[in-house]
Amino acid sequence: MLSCYSDNPRTGKIRFNVILTLDAISITMIIATSLMFSGIGMIISRAVKEVEAASAAANAIMFPMMFLSGAYFPIDFMPEFLR
Repeated sequence: MLSCYSDNPRTGKIRFNVILTLDAISITMIIATSLMFSGIGMIISRAVKEVEAASAAANAIMFPMMFLSGAYFPIDFMPEFLR
C-alpha cells in the first residue's frame, strides 16, 4: 500500500504530480477556513455543556460535510440534486 505521509516536502510532486504554490488567494483561503472551523467549534461549545454532547454535535455537523464534499466517494456517484 502506498503511504501518503512523508516528511519530504517534494513528495507531492514526486508521487502525485502536484505543485504547491502559496499566493495571496491560497493564504487567504487557509486563514478563512481556519477561522470558519474555529467558529463552528465555538458555536458548538457555547451550545452544549457536556463532552459527549459536544462530540455528537461535532459529528452531526462534520459527517455530512465530509460525505457531501466527496471525501469518501466521488461526487459523480451522488444523485443529481446533491451535486
